[in-house]
Formats: sequence, structure tokens, C-alpha cells
Amino acid sequence: MTSQLPLKSPLQVSIFSMRPYLVPFVQRLQQDFPETKTFEVKLDQQTAKLAQGSDAVCAFVNDDLSAPTLEVLAEGGVRCVALRCAGYDRVDCDAATSLAISILRVPGYSPYAIAEHAVCLMLSLNRQIVKATERVRYGNFALSGLVGFDMHGKTVGVIGTGKIGRAVSSILLGMGCEVIAHDVKQSEDALRLGVRYVSLNELLERSHIITLHCPLTESTKYIIDADSVRWGSRLDHLLTMIFQGRRHTAITKPTEWNERKAARSFLHMC
Repeated sequence: MTSQLPLKSPLQVSIFSMRPYLVPFVQRLQQDFPETKTFEVKLDQQTAKLAQGSDAVCAFVNDDLSAPTLEVLAEGGVRCVALRCAGYDRVDCDAATSLAISILRVPGYSPYAIAEHAVCLMLSLNRQIVKATERVRYGNFALSGLVGFDMHGKTVGVIGTGKIGRAVSSILLGMGCEVIAHDVKQSEDALRLGVRYVSLNELLERSHIITLHCPLTESTKYIIDADSVRWGSRLDHLLTMIFQGRRHTAITKPTEWNERKAARSFLHMC
């Protein structure tokens, strides 16, 4: 996004939002860059001082890379921010440019893995897998409240038909679902799969399940709210998948869903 990083040896890297699952990868990184430092804390204006003397910072999806944070990083000598995620809505790109900080991100990852996980969550929600597991753990094998419905024949609304949305649609069509979609631009690949594009209101009205696969923009912010759910006369479950925006930015407060009995199951993953 900005000028190329001038490398020096040895390169010093500070990794924020460090988690145990990253340890094997960081250990491999430290073989080439022994000056690598790790911090469990989230990167923000206050913690940015920890990167003093580093050439690069590695940040995650919830780290704050607003102008104030970038200014502290730049004062400390940081010239590159490497995001270990695809989304960069938390980055003030204009500020990064003015501070001569290069911004790197993951350009893409398996849409199939995410799509399969989305459908897995749908099935888990529909068949009450988590609730059933907890019951069995305590020797309760009652089926009351655990019976779901056949996915076959149900209508699923997909909001956003990029690579992930199309992969989800393909799986659902294979399960015998009717897939309707809404997007600012229709995908020829989605149409060839058998997806039918409709207005947002029609999607809300006709869908038994809704799944979101769209970036966070001003037009998608709060795209699903209490008013839109009132359209959902057939809505059994709402499954949202927001990968390029923060949690709670594309929906309303969870308490508002309580007003809508039909939307009795809600699962939100970022």
C-alpha cells in the first residue's frame, strides 16, 4: 500500500496479540529473525511503545492501527506493519502513507475452509449439537428441544456472493436447499450455480436461514437490525459471518433479537 520496506540485518519484528497456537510459527520465524519479540497484549496507542526499536510489527484483526497508534510506531522506528489477516479496516491507510509505513496483509485464504465451517455452524445450530453435548455430558438423553429440521428444501439467503459466499452456495445447493442472494453486483459464477438474486427485503422475507459474507462498509453496517428481522416471517435461524469487520458492527444489540421469537437462534462468528 505504501513504499517498499528497506530491509536491514538483523530485522527486528514485534508480534502483538500473541496466542499459544502461534508459537510453532513464531519459533520458525525466529530462526531467520532472532530479534523477534512477542506480546500477548493488543496493539493500540498505549502498547505501541513496546515496539520501540523494531523495524516491523505483526498485528491481528482486532489490533488498533489508527493514526495515533501508527504515529507512536513511526516514532519508535517501525516502517512496516504486517497484518496476519485479510481485512484492513482497522488501519488508517492515509496515515500510514504519510508516515511512510508499509502495510502488508494476507491477500487471500481458502474460501472453502470458511464456507465449510459456515455450513458446519448452520448444522450445529439447527441440530442443537452444543446443547445436546452438554445434556449427554450429564447423562440426559432427552430429545425435547433438540429436534431440528431438514436442510433439504429450505431457503437460504446469502448476503455477499464473493468467493466465500459462492462456496457456501455451492454446498447448500448440493444439500438440496434453495439459495437466494443479495449483493451490489451479481456474480456470473453464482448464477451458473443456480443462485437467484433478489432484493434484500425479499431475501429477509423468504429465507429460513441467512448467512452474511460481506465486508464491513457504510452500506453493510447494521444491514441486519430489528426492523429488517421483522420482515423474516419464515426465519428459523440467523447465522452471520463477518470477516472484514469488527464484531457487532453489522448487527444490532443482541437484546433486540429477543423481540423476534422467530429468530430464536443466533450465532455470530468473526
